[in-house]
Amino acid sequence: MIINAEIKGNKYNINDLDNMLSDYLNIGENVVKLRKKKIDELYNNFVKKYSNNAQLIIKEKYKKQFINSAKELYQMAEFYFCQNSESFLEDYRTYHLRKGLKGAKVYVYFKKDVCIGIIYDSIPCFLLEWFIFRRVMEV
Repeated sequence: MIINAEIKGNKYNINDLDNMLSDYLNIGENVVKLRKKKIDELYNNFVKKYSNNAQLIIKEKYKKQFINSAKELYQMAEFYFCQNSESFLEDYRTYHLRKGLKGAKVYVYFKKDVCIGIIYDSIPCFLLEWFIFRRVMEV
């Protein structure tokens, strides 16, 4: 399956999305371990790396929300790898999607002409879904 995604005018392939998820989880790990200087460095690198030529992928006013969501996803991922609990993943997903946040539209291209636009609460919500999708693909 060929998957390409467009987020705020920036286009990514499946490898880019996997790298984005890995970088995002790395930010979350450093939040959990209270490494303040490292968090700022990783956040700035993330924004620079994934913003390309279009809009910034994360606006500065959403930095705190982004970092806190990275922490939540890292804790969920850590729990997943330790417990492998499907009910936990479903409960977390339901809770996260019900928050009243403004949306971020993601276009997913399955082939050149086939595209679906999905609105997520935020980029962290998209990365959460991507994490779950990648785990399902491994099974």
